[in-house]
Amino acid sequence: MCKITPSVVNRYELERFYPSKEILDLLSSTFNVNYLCSDGYTNLILNYDIFIENLKIWISDNNFTTQIAADKLGVSRSLLRFWFNGGTMRISLYNKIKGNLAHYNLI
Repeated sequence: MCKITPSVVNRYELERFYPSKEILDLLSSTFNVNYLCSDGYTNLILNYDIFIENLKIWISDNNFTTQIAADKLGVSRSLLRFWFNGGTMRISLYNKIKGNLAHYNLI
């Protein structure tokens, strides 16, 4: 129904792969479900636009430079710019910095 192979679904179930926002939206609409997961990485991806907006507000409200914000989050300036230009965070990085994101109320 979703044009996803059984092996990919298996990898999702085993947490070897994580679906993109597009796949999550497709699964949600196909199965008429408003959400698939309410926390963690899936929640971040489903609400990535809100995360980016909150990140921009946090930087602005604190008068942080890109470097200071990146240092506080534990990422590089180039990665922060990548996010602002439409790139999404990988699960491995999310797991590495989720404590920092939670500390600053960004997730």
